[in-house]
Amino acid sequence: MPQQRPWFITVICILGFITLLLSILAAFTETAKAIGAWYSPYLVLGAVIGLVAYTGIWRMKKWGVLTFVGLFAVNNIVLFVMGAWNMSALILPAVLIAPLFWKYKLMS
Repeated sequence: MPQQRPWFITVICILGFITLLLSILAAFTETAKAIGAWYSPYLVLGAVIGLVAYTGIWRMKKWGVLTFVGLFAVNNIVLFVMGAWNMSALILPAVLIAPLFWKYKLMS
């Protein structure tokens, strides 16, 4: 029998799906193009990987959480290399990751 998804994971996923859509839209802005030719494809690729991660989390799969954590790590490295890293790059994802690991043992 599949594990019932807790309400807060549902909320995290819905907000995540909305954020992914906004990331894709942002990839086609002049601001993204001004950062560099690599940045728009990076945003789209990150959104695709995020979609995979959030889909896994929605289905209560451990690999979804691990994919999300990996994407979080790569994004922080990219921000650091760009010179754009700050504490907010850690705080919001950590707020999302903590409850996912709280229910990690219930995931398959």
